[in-house]
Amino acid sequence: MTPLEIILSIVTGIASVCAILGFYLGFRKDKNKDIQDNTQFETSMLNNQRQMMNSIDELRLDVRESNKKAENTNERVIRLEEKFDSLDTRIKRIEEHQ
Repeated sequence: MTPLEIILSIVTGIASVCAILGFYLGFRKDKNKDIQDNTQFETSMLNNQRQMMNSIDELRLDVRESNKKAENTNERVIRLEEKFDSLDTRIKRIEEHQ
């Protein structure tokens, strides 16, 4: 082997090792980026889930309050109907006595 062939072999070997290391480091960087992206996505999804749960809880409270108001309104309507019935009977009595 000539000294030129030896130098070319060494340079080729070093270039091969550098290419393999570059590929490995790039792969490792992508893997870490994927893990980071997955972590960010999962965190975002958890936050969205918490917000939805809070919204659902607020809606439940609003529905309960609306139901209470509707029950109160129904009771008031019933009382008014009773008063009108009583008033109607009073008016009929007065008309009968006249």
